[in-house]
Amino acid sequence: MKRGLSLLFAVLASLAVPTTAHAASTVPLGAGSTVVIQQASGASPGQCALAAVGTDAQGRTLGLTAGHCAVVGDRILTADRRTVVGTVVTSKRFPGDGVFVFDALDYAFIEFTDVVRPARTTPVAISGVGRPTVGEVVCKYGAGDVDPGERCGVVDRTAPREFSALLFGSFGDSGGPVHAGGQLIGILSRPSGIPYVSGVISTRADAAIADAARTGAIGGTFRPLA
Repeated sequence: MKRGLSLLFAVLASLAVPTTAHAASTVPLGAGSTVVIQQASGASPGQCALAAVGTDAQGRTLGLTAGHCAVVGDRILTADRRTVVGTVVTSKRFPGDGVFVFDALDYAFIEFTDVVRPARTTPVAISGVGRPTVGEVVCKYGAGDVDPGERCGVVDRTAPREFSALLFGSFGDSGGPVHAGGQLIGILSRPSGIPYVSGVISTRADAAIADAARTGAIGGTFRPLA
């Protein structure tokens, strides 16, 4: 009887611990996919979205999200928290809580394990990188706690590293794609004013990629595949 209970507890314990990538089947991830961040500091795991998944010039499979979601060394898990699929290799975020800050970088690159397959998992299809233009209609996709899914609005301000748009976002949308015409324009960062009422600020995708390439965090460039 004791042996049977020991085996049962061992099975239950194994189910509670995230598996390593090599032990899992292929995991499809793409723009808008939700991931869980297991913080290296030991703090409670957080949840954010991916802006895109693709490869760099070295052939590594990478994911792009917001820098305030994760820091270097954090492990990335699937949304169900069962499988570890990658590690954060570079991260930059806005100073403080981001209030009254504009034109800062807020991005993180994740190096995925071989188990991850770039794939369209949401209505968003990303195949390239674009630049924001004032007056352009862009859309965001996220799993926000108030109004999840896709919402669109007009770009009202641009800067070398960030832009703002008149569209609704909420907590949980962080890191998700801001896109137009199949192009990744930005990584959703934070509200531009009062949360749930104002528009949103996003880090420019082209600026994030250029910065990561300049510092050597990624190999040459980043090509979105999903």
